[in-house]
Amino acid sequence: MDKKGNLVISLPDYKRLSHFRNGIALVGKDYGGPTYYIDKQGRDVTDMVSSGLRMFKDEETKCFGFMNAQGEVIIPPQFAGAEPFLNGYAIVKPKTDQWYEGYGVIDTQGRYVLEPIYCGIWRLSNGLVAVGEAFSPDDYRPMDYFEYAKKALFTSDFSYQTDWIFPTTEDFDENVVCVNDEDSVYFMDAQLNPAEHLPTFKGNGSFKADGELLRGLYNGLMTVADRNGRILARSGEWMDLGGGLKAQRLVKTPNKLISIEYPVLSGLGDKAFEDALNQLIYEAMLIPGDEDIQDTDEYDGLSLNERIFSLNRVKDLILIDQTDYGYMLGAAHGMFARYTAYVDLKKAVVYTLDDLFKKDKDVYAYLSDVVTAQMLERKEMEGFWADEMTITPTTPFAITEEGLVLYFWLYEIGPYSAGLPEFPIPYADLMDYIDTEGDFWKAFH
Repeated sequence: MDKKGNLVISLPDYKRLSHFRNGIALVGKDYGGPTYYIDKQGRDVTDMVSSGLRMFKDEETKCFGFMNAQGEVIIPPQFAGAEPFLNGYAIVKPKTDQWYEGYGVIDTQGRYVLEPIYCGIWRLSNGLVAVGEAFSPDDYRPMDYFEYAKKALFTSDFSYQTDWIFPTTEDFDENVVCVNDEDSVYFMDAQLNPAEHLPTFKGNGSFKADGELLRGLYNGLMTVADRNGRILARSGEWMDLGGGLKAQRLVKTPNKLISIEYPVLSGLGDKAFEDALNQLIYEAMLIPGDEDIQDTDEYDGLSLNERIFSLNRVKDLILIDQTDYGYMLGAAHGMFARYTAYVDLKKAVVYTLDDLFKKDKDVYAYLSDVVTAQMLERKEMEGFWADEMTITPTTPFAITEEGLVLYFWLYEIGPYSAGLPEFPIPYADLMDYIDTEGDFWKAFH
């Protein structure tokens, strides 16, 4: 479509479409079949840009090769994956007996310009080529590893290159790419020179052109900047909690695979108390394994971790609800978990489930009966495999305006599709057990 929403090109029988770059787009009629180039009128322009060579697929070997306009085979079928030639070079992945084939680049004679030992190769809009780090054929590298791997940039004729220092290499516009070397975010032209008309940002992230502005994910937050490097806006950086109390959203990004948010409060007046409270909140938000990932620049390159939080204030209670998402690259899906923390602003304590109830009441037997009844009622619909649940002081919980919510981890009582099962219990049903004179209840009720 054009920018007014008018249909310009209709390719109903095509199974593969890609973005236009410099006026051409890679398309294919079949999944796993040969691809070629079209222009913005939908015309096949492969012969004009691919040095006269076209991809073909040998049905017997299921491999790709290249032939000329007369149908003569110039480069025999030997590639498990390939792209059409562009600027005299083609990205290929040879068929091997290894667990994972690497990517390389060939010229029009079939000679390797880059040996097929790299985890991925990607063309950028200004002609530069991003090449992911090399790996041993015995090592497993999933398809999405390239996105996070250290990359080098090559000129379009592969005569010049950078070092292997860029986890991020992305299109900025048709003339410039945005790169991140894990120390700074900056911009490079098609000759690998720094783009002097654009700024450098300290930290992690990437920007795209948005008119005269720059927009992207920078140090963990969506950010808008001008072309002089001045930050104009950041998403959710500050939260007004009322009464002069504010929270700043800070993000640790030791590398591209890890992003951990945490809040820092200000406006309490007593700086020493404020510092102690912020340390308490930070420690309350730590989860098992944090000591291995939060303060290191080293990572295995295969495990992604993202943590976000929401924060609210009710009277003297700060309610922190965080979601932790972990993903092993190449896995079928990621895993997520929920952690809550309830911090008293006046007393600087973190409350537990025990703190909500009277000490002499058999509340956990009651909670177990209520949750078991709800679970059995929903068992068929949500696929729960448990028949009863025992609630303890360590059961994960959340509090809302209406009542208490008890929840369980992935796979604990049901399949992945059930998510984190939640079981709400209204306060009205709990008043015989709630310690209405306790600090926890009084902090928010």
